[in-house]
Amino acid sequence: MSSEMEHGIKMKWRYFAAPDIPDDLFHPGETLEDSLTLPDGRTIPGIAFRFPESGVIDMNQLIQPNPAILARTVLKADFTAEEDCTIHFGLGADWMLVLHFNGEILLDTRHCGNSEAEVHPLNFTLELNCRKGRNQLIYEVFGGKKSFLVAAKVLNIPKLKVEYGPWAHFPDAEQGRIVITFKTNRETPAGIRYRKKGSQADWVAVYDNLGGQIRRDTEVHNVTLLELDPDTEYEYQLTVIDEYANRQEKILPGTNYFRSAPAKGTPFKFMTFADLQLPREERSAWLKQTLQSSDGKEAAFFALLGDVNWAVNFDQDCIEEMVLPYLEYSKPEQQLLWIRGNHEIYGKDSNRFFQYFNFPAPGREGYGLFRWGDVCFIVLDFCDDGPRQNSAATTRYLHDFEPYIQAQKRWLAQAVEMEVCRDAKYRIVLAHGLPVGDNQAYMPGHVRQVIDPVFSGRNPVCKIHLWLGGHVHYAVRTFPGENAWRCSDDLTRRFPERMPLPKVGTNYDFPVCVHSGPSAKNAEDMNTTSMVISVDDAGIHVTHRNRDGVPFDRFTVLPNGSVQDEWSAEWFRKYEY
Repeated sequence: MSSEMEHGIKMKWRYFAAPDIPDDLFHPGETLEDSLTLPDGRTIPGIAFRFPESGVIDMNQLIQPNPAILARTVLKADFTAEEDCTIHFGLGADWMLVLHFNGEILLDTRHCGNSEAEVHPLNFTLELNCRKGRNQLIYEVFGGKKSFLVAAKVLNIPKLKVEYGPWAHFPDAEQGRIVITFKTNRETPAGIRYRKKGSQADWVAVYDNLGGQIRRDTEVHNVTLLELDPDTEYEYQLTVIDEYANRQEKILPGTNYFRSAPAKGTPFKFMTFADLQLPREERSAWLKQTLQSSDGKEAAFFALLGDVNWAVNFDQDCIEEMVLPYLEYSKPEQQLLWIRGNHEIYGKDSNRFFQYFNFPAPGREGYGLFRWGDVCFIVLDFCDDGPRQNSAATTRYLHDFEPYIQAQKRWLAQAVEMEVCRDAKYRIVLAHGLPVGDNQAYMPGHVRQVIDPVFSGRNPVCKIHLWLGGHVHYAVRTFPGENAWRCSDDLTRRFPERMPLPKVGTNYDFPVCVHSGPSAKNAEDMNTTSMVISVDDAGIHVTHRNRDGVPFDRFTVLPNGSVQDEWSAEWFRKYEY
């Protein structure tokens, strides 16, 4: 339904054409009837016409003889509104225009012309506050050298609002960075303004920017803030420039909060989970239980290590069914890091993952690093567990992973030499895929391509302390430098006879700790697991919990990289493969 019909509006147009129509004919509050009387006594009758559906008309085809170049021609539209209402109106002209509405000048382009080469109803867009009863547009237009095209159309534009968010993610103490993400219900320029919580300082405005311009081509906005003070709470508000409302900048209702990443030497706790391929209601209930547990309330941030749903409709499958419940059950200052898994690569809407969760570094959509306290977190992305396939049943025909994997390999070789990584007390990898514990070839092959030059061997280029991952849907913890892991008795019976593992565990002198996920081969309480990781000067303390929040494994990684077992359930045993 058009805005005209929605508000009972039907515009009746007339034009007034004659040589030498002068300036300053229309005064505030004045209306124009069906004839126009000029100061020299001439009376010009108004000629009725209709704009075509496109909203663009060539006045030279109506007016004979054609008006002189830049001569003033007057158009008017009368309409009746059934009630007070707001409509969006689009207009343009080759070459200049002045628009009056109900006796007030709303737009005058005589200083700049039409500003766009193609005359279109979207050249200029205004919000008109109509009153109940009679309303009138007076539209002065000035024809150009090449044409006398004029555009006018009531636009069906929804009222601007925030559809999803906002939320904070991708923190980094090294750069004092945070990213704020939110989605509006239509494309619009947007940004945020922020300051320290409780401060009376002026708000600082930062926009969703591309190449020095505020972006107007996206509904999903990612605004990066830099040089924040460490471990500091900030307040922020969302701001939009409504191009359909006279390009006014509006501060949207509500004040939001985030906490910046802490400096070195600050103890902290975070939580991880992965492979949450559960029905929506089950996942939401589990998130509520986990995020609102005592550990959940103390966590500085949460990391989802991939795999929620196929992205057939990304907004529904991933935002509404995962992010919105997360925002409901977490605290405002608790950030969500979503590392891509292979299930985020499936479905015709999967490209949209990086609209929302694009690592804030050009060309590195799914990988990067950040520092939180004494930890350098290395985020890696190993794509799918199978190569390109031309199959109607999948979207694997879109796979083109090798250039991405090779770029990630080159980046990692350079990243481990950066001060933020080299000088960190601890280094933790967050990824969906695994270097060990996966009996398949494709994804683990990509993992090893990327990490072996820097992480493998007894004396690696870069010593890491812990690898946190998922994907295989069973809980395990490897022993550094050994072809051995802790796992359930059930896995002990299945390996290696039915699912032999490559004996590469000796290549990696760090523990790999893996989340469980839904599987008919798991006990019911092991279909989802979470890890609580506390970091302090003494080490990295990890507790792995089952679906009900009951611990089954505890260990500590010491600053020198050695692993100290704390406690494990009887059924979570060491097994050599």
